[in-house]
Amino acid sequence: MKKVLAFFVGLAILATACTSTDNNAGTKDTVAPADTTAQVAIVDSVVPTDAGDIVRDLKPGEPLKFTGLQRPMVVDFWATWCGPCMRFKPTFHALSGRYAGRIDFVAVDVDECQEIADANQIQAIPAIFLAKPDGTVIRHEGYMDEEEFVEFLSQAL
Repeated sequence: MKKVLAFFVGLAILATACTSTDNNAGTKDTVAPADTTAQVAIVDSVVPTDAGDIVRDLKPGEPLKFTGLQRPMVVDFWATWCGPCMRFKPTFHALSGRYAGRIDFVAVDVDECQEIADANQIQAIPAIFLAKPDGTVIRHEGYMDEEEFVEFLSQAL
């Protein structure tokens, strides 16, 4: 009987030791291209506020139009292999909740939607477009921290 009990206790310890308690569950690992030694860190410091994360991920073949908008729209052109893109992503998603109902947020993976990136002449990423209902499009290339992004968005309101 003691051997059976010891077996089940050992099995329980083994099962507990193999269970993941990773706090980053659901976070994709990012691998830098082979010709570089850059390390990419996922930044979790920005926490969604108000309504939470409200970003529409554009899929291949979906149209991206900057005319006839009911409210301003901000578009993030990004890629998983881009370090600055991955650092900017939490800020973009967090602020989508803060500005919900006032600005629409769209994300475009340039690898998945290459035809959309080409049509918008994306040469460097992250590239962030801010389209106003009057048809004006403001373009920014490169990483922005939260303060810079809030300033960028203020041009729409």
